[in-house]
Amino acid sequence: MYAVALNKTLSEGADPSDGRTLIRRLWNQTFKHGLTGDIFINSKGDREADYTLNDLDPTTGEMKPVATYYGAHHKLELIPNVDINWPGGWTKPPPDVPYCGFKGDAPHCQEKEPFPVYGYAIIIGGIVVFATISIGLAAYRKVKLESELNNLWWKVQWDDIVFQDRGHRSLASIGTSEDKLSMASEKHEAKSQIGDLTESTTHGIKIGLYMGIKVAVKTMKIQRLHVSRAILLELKQIRNITHENLVRFVGFCPDEPNVALLSEFISRGSLRDLLDNDVIKIDWPFRFSIINDIVEGLVFLHNSPIGFHGHLKSTNCVIDGRFMVKITDYGLLSLLAQVAPNSRPNPQTLLWTAPEHLRNKIFGQYGSEKGDIYSFAIILQEIITRLQPFERSEKQNKIFPKEIIHKVKTGTKPPFRPEVSPEDCPLDFLNLLCSCWSEDPVSRPQISAIKQQMKKLSKGMGSGNFLDSLLNRMEQYATNLEQLVEEKSSAFLEEKKKSEALLYQVIPRYIAEQLKAGNHVKPETFESVTIFFSDIVGFTSLSAESTAMEVVDLLNDLYTTFDDILENYDVYKVETIGDAYMVVSGLPVSNGNEHAREIARMSITLREAIRNFKIRHRPERTLQIRIGMHTGSCAAGVVGLKMPRYCLFGDTVNTASRMESNGEANKIHVSPTSKAILETFRTFVISVRGEVEVKGKGKILTYWLEGETSGVLETNEQFLQRVKREIMEMSD
Repeated sequence: MYAVALNKTLSEGADPSDGRTLIRRLWNQTFKHGLTGDIFINSKGDREADYTLNDLDPTTGEMKPVATYYGAHHKLELIPNVDINWPGGWTKPPPDVPYCGFKGDAPHCQEKEPFPVYGYAIIIGGIVVFATISIGLAAYRKVKLESELNNLWWKVQWDDIVFQDRGHRSLASIGTSEDKLSMASEKHEAKSQIGDLTESTTHGIKIGLYMGIKVAVKTMKIQRLHVSRAILLELKQIRNITHENLVRFVGFCPDEPNVALLSEFISRGSLRDLLDNDVIKIDWPFRFSIINDIVEGLVFLHNSPIGFHGHLKSTNCVIDGRFMVKITDYGLLSLLAQVAPNSRPNPQTLLWTAPEHLRNKIFGQYGSEKGDIYSFAIILQEIITRLQPFERSEKQNKIFPKEIIHKVKTGTKPPFRPEVSPEDCPLDFLNLLCSCWSEDPVSRPQISAIKQQMKKLSKGMGSGNFLDSLLNRMEQYATNLEQLVEEKSSAFLEEKKKSEALLYQVIPRYIAEQLKAGNHVKPETFESVTIFFSDIVGFTSLSAESTAMEVVDLLNDLYTTFDDILENYDVYKVETIGDAYMVVSGLPVSNGNEHAREIARMSITLREAIRNFKIRHRPERTLQIRIGMHTGSCAAGVVGLKMPRYCLFGDTVNTASRMESNGEANKIHVSPTSKAILETFRTFVISVRGEVEVKGKGKILTYWLEGETSGVLETNEQFLQRVKREIMEMSD
């Protein structure tokens, strides 16, 4: 193997004294017929060997193979139909660790000591201490509960509530004139804090001021109030209720006949008031926000010691200044049971009551979680349709509340429910609504399941408080607006690039930059430029034989071909007038004497292109052009403010035009000045045409540009001799 590696290293010209270089020649190779079999060296330089596992036969005392490991393939194969004789009488491989461990110290093999007597004493003592502490805590809690029940934190004196239109305050207990002045001052200050609130609002609730805060005062017609232990427990429960979707309880006034409940004042009225206000637009994100607020409040109530609301309706779902819905009038069922019989609610207030509770003969002693779900469904119908409960869109089929209550209470088949069509709401939402007002209370979903369903339904429409949702939507709108502005800016920049590219085709780049900057572009004089003119031979007759659109298509096809060729040369297209085509090189950026060669090469290319050009409407006719070029000085500048043009002026322009007009079809007519510069390159084939009468110039010796070779046409000596010969001919 070493010899193989050495020979390979030497044949590759590597250093045989470099051990790393030498040994890498063996990697990823297999060497056949080794003493121990084939030898395979892997990519890391390790040998992948094959092994045979032999087992001692206890009967014959001979070793026999039972398995083979193939190192090259990392594979172990058992020899079929051969049993392995495990030592110790095992019928399977023995465990890695003996049952009691190698030293016999495994915990499960140790003898257990008897439990000491003092251990039992400790356990019994702990139980006694725990029982004593538990009894003490129970007694403490009972004492604390009784103390809290006897605490009159909830009690509010009627005279402590200040209403705007109350003309006087009870002064029976006021003794001195100083006290009277003090009370009058307090009353005046309280009335100024209330502002323009009226005493009576909708639904029979008064608004007043208590201890510096605005409160909603709901009076109760109770002939003989009995503050029982059940009421005290309910007051304690309601005191501990704190949730953003529940109206906070302030206190209870037991002063007969002014028995009233006080709660925090909510500024925007009830949900029913909002739905009746046609000025306010309620879209689906707003609807979902309202529904989610009600669901959150019910979830908290159903998981609280109160357990359920009992008389949920849209009139006791109130809306605060942040358009957050809060549930009020919850709890205190024992207190409501003392309301005078003749002051029971009218049928209109029972439209939200579940059918199983309507069938209860003892009004007021009802309520359940499932009943709240039914009431929630009626509120959903109000939110979806913005109509009253069970109200129909067609007013002529109006049903009175007593008739509605009778139908719901009777339990018709199908059950009598409000009308909500699939066009009013999403189908999944309608299915949820129908399940909530199911006739069977067991079939109605739990409020927690409704919450999960609402999350799915309101996904993408915003959730939570409406104001927060509105702010989120405004933030999203701002983000989208930034993205839109960025897209519009990118589109604008792209269009700007296109406009600039079009502008640079009409006016040279640096001239256009000066015009965009508002600078005045001064005319310039260029000492040496080469101007190219061309026109179509027989264009007048061709135009007479063609329509206007055919002529335009012809010129567009021809000049598009010319423009594509111009991209390959250092030239500037000045303009096209009819069939005339004008190009210049050497301005607006000077390029030495290269302008003559650039125009000459471009002319040769255009002449070759015109031979293959096909007229769209006259494919059988061959198009021919005349080309003329002249080199000299000229002036250039921008002319005009509206549709400004970059124009050339001077005798060079006129002479170049004469070269074209005095030329011949498919030939390049060259002036003496252009020919002189072209000869310095010694690659162009130029022939003498002869003298030509040029208007304003007289007779001029002109030339034909035949083409260009890939190499130098003549040596310096040949060039000088030819120039001398031409000078002599001109002098003769």
